Amino acid sequence: MSKQQQVGNLSWTPTVAGEYTVYIQIDVDSSMDSDLTNNDMTYSVTVQHYRDIVVDLCWTEGPNGDCAAGDAADASKQGAGPHDFINHHYW
Repeated sequence: MSKQQQVGNLSWTPTVAGEYTVYIQIDVDSSMDSDLTNNDMTYSVTVQHYRDIVVDLCWTEGPNGDCAAGDAADASKQGAGPHDFINHHYW
């Protein structure tokens, strides 16, 4: 990426996970900068893709683990447990 004018913030949003090397260089008039070795920078970036996790839970009734229906499904469980629930779907 090269810009010949003054710019604000630059952003980069990679679409593919992987290892990247970002190289930044500025071009400064040598009459204004006596140390030209400090005008560039390189750093490594690791881009990872995290999966979203979706979980549906339900209160269960009886020993078969059937999901509670109606008012029982919306009711809160209180008191000494155990209060069973099952993981209905997961990805």
